[in-house]
Amino acid sequence: MKLLVEEGNSCIDSPIDALTLAKTHALRWLAQIVCQIIRTARWENEFQCEGVGNLAEFSAVVEELETMYLVGNGRLSSKPLDGSTPVGLQASNVVRFAKKLDALLHLIEATTEILGATLDANREESSYKPVAQGPGKYTIH
Repeated sequence: MKLLVEEGNSCIDSPIDALTLAKTHALRWLAQIVCQIIRTARWENEFQCEGVGNLAEFSAVVEELETMYLVGNGRLSSKPLDGSTPVGLQASNVVRFAKKLDALLHLIEATTEILGATLDANREESSYKPVAQGPGKYTIH
């Protein structure tokens, strides 16, 4: 997500400074910026993959990932009192989530590439508006 934010930083109203972006580990914050970039580029309809049909679902996946990270690292005390594995970290749920996350990573990568190419082309034309076909042709279903 950091690469996508870095690439689309010039598209948003309040660009993020490079040091803040490099140091952050805040997934939700990065997801919010990605959503801003996608909305600015008007790619809401194209930004989708298996398990992620819109920006709200994208944010939900990021939130789930962040929760799994916190639980897995013992930072969130949501471990069941009986000592069992939390539902989100049970093998079947992890495998299901990993497939969704894999598709999302491919979508983010494709979006970053097409955004970079679009911005480069726009800079050559002295226009900085991110108008393009979007990542749709790379959408993973």
